[in-house]
Amino acid sequence: MPSRRSFLTQTAASTTLPVLAGRARAAMAASSPSGELAQRIALSHRRLTGPGFPAYSRRMVLADVQLDPEYPRLYSEFSGDVSGRYLEALTALPPPGGAAQIDELARDIVRAQRPDGRFGDAALAFTAADIGKPHMALLWGNGRLLVGLMTYAEARGDRAVLDAARRLGDFLVRVREQCSVPAVVKRLEGFGAHGFICFTQLIEGLVMLGGATKQRSYIDAARGIAPLLPPRGVQHTHGFLSTLRGIVMLHEATGEAQWLAAVEKQFSELLASPDHMAMGGVLEFFGAETPGLSAKDMRKLYDLDNKDPQDEGCSEADFVRLGLALWRVTGKREYLEAAEGCLYNQFFANQFHTGDFGHRVLFLHGFRASPQTGMAWWCCSMHGPRAMRDVRDAVTSVKDGVVRLDLFLDGTRGDGPLGLAVASHPAGDGAVATVTRAGAGEVALAIRQPRWASALAVTVNGKPTQTAATDGYVTVKRRWRTGDRVRVDLTPRTVVRTRDRRELAVDALGAEPVEGALFVGPWLLGVHEADDPLFFRRPWAFRTPHNDNVVTLPGTRGPASPLTREDAMRAPALVLRCAYTHGGWPEQGTVKLRPIAAQTAVPTPQTLATWMKFRRA
Repeated sequence: MPSRRSFLTQTAASTTLPVLAGRARAAMAASSPSGELAQRIALSHRRLTGPGFPAYSRRMVLADVQLDPEYPRLYSEFSGDVSGRYLEALTALPPPGGAAQIDELARDIVRAQRPDGRFGDAALAFTAADIGKPHMALLWGNGRLLVGLMTYAEARGDRAVLDAARRLGDFLVRVREQCSVPAVVKRLEGFGAHGFICFTQLIEGLVMLGGATKQRSYIDAARGIAPLLPPRGVQHTHGFLSTLRGIVMLHEATGEAQWLAAVEKQFSELLASPDHMAMGGVLEFFGAETPGLSAKDMRKLYDLDNKDPQDEGCSEADFVRLGLALWRVTGKREYLEAAEGCLYNQFFANQFHTGDFGHRVLFLHGFRASPQTGMAWWCCSMHGPRAMRDVRDAVTSVKDGVVRLDLFLDGTRGDGPLGLAVASHPAGDGAVATVTRAGAGEVALAIRQPRWASALAVTVNGKPTQTAATDGYVTVKRRWRTGDRVRVDLTPRTVVRTRDRRELAVDALGAEPVEGALFVGPWLLGVHEADDPLFFRRPWAFRTPHNDNVVTLPGTRGPASPLTREDAMRAPALVLRCAYTHGGWPEQGTVKLRPIAAQTAVPTPQTLATWMKFRRA
């Protein structure tokens, strides 16, 4: 058995083939950012390729395709889930020095393929009468593996891996008809992570395979599956959102407008529903009925899955990726803003100090401690960094010859009429873009004016500059030189959002306390137990609906000291110090509020209050 060291360093020979997807291959060439996003990517890389528990050893990763009886790894019946996600994540977002270490993994996966093209249990008969939970588990894993194989084949130009993906696609096309029988769809209702979404999520890989091979049967199979997605209802959010993202890809592959229209309808309805949380994302399961999650919702969701309501890193990753995909295709700002709101808040807050993503437990007033640490090494820890790749690619864009700065994160752009290196401000309230390559003639640089900012100021090489505002962007047009520096300063709005979705400016608050969630710009702020344990002293609420601590706004911004000694993030440098009165006594104290994403720094999950009572000073 090769050692872990050899697994991470040995390179296997690869058979090359022509470029399969020029746009995907060009996107793979983007450079890494250097700010908070880069820190989080580095945490993920350390988790996936370095020491950890469980470590991503060769045997652990391959257990779901090799089915080694002497290595009974959890969730091996989801054949291809871990191995496919691992292959996809480290291909799409390779660590420094490249992703050569996954070549041997790709070879091992291909060797584990069954004669009929599937991976996993060869004895499962895919007939309408037999299909149940074990079949859905296999299809889920095989679907994630197909995406992983296609991501690798396109990036590496590997004919053997593409052929394996084709054989797997042929198997999925063959079982599609039996899986689509109405009786099967009905039988799988209420099966959660084993439900029908295990089948509908196959769209993503089938579209990728159809695009690479130009074989119509794969696209036709995706077309046949897309209308079968059940209503949102009480559904597993990861599978549902993955399916919607696949349908967007189906639209891009075919140009057929009905697929995009269907996804826009579903996503818009989600954004308007209680299932879209103030934290920016979603829970592991849809099904909440009251904005802000009532005690009744908590009980309902507990009964659904025999555990307290929690989010899921995969679902937050899918939410961000779906929002970015819809924005890229339609240009509608609300989709970018939805993705951005989840990214800065629930997605970043979902990441653990180890680099893992997983499950954070929620209750009526925010996040709380859990009897078990929810690091989901079997899915979220890989799907999270895959989303980070999409985020990195979305920092800048080019449209109609105009270079656009869309997200105020760190990143670079090498293609198009202008090369840029973007560095975000430490507090996240703007960025500096340095021209790394200037083309001939005048080039327009358009800078998004986000709705969460009340003002935007632009300077070029330290001097204020003329800008033209249109369609949510301010534009600077000039003849650029290499080394020019464009500084963007944003003034974030401070607002309180109530459970019934009203948005109150601080100046609109009065002496009477109002319950809500506090946003400074795109960041949701909260009180972290690691910062202020006495804020949570009795009688502050834990399992009751009462929370009588009252925070006085506007407060003062101060230096951002680390949340814990282990704090590896340090960004954004945003801490708001406020006076408050505790519900148990009249003396006034002070409390610090900082972005909920700082939760990553805390080794043991603690209480984090996001819903509080606020009043005006």
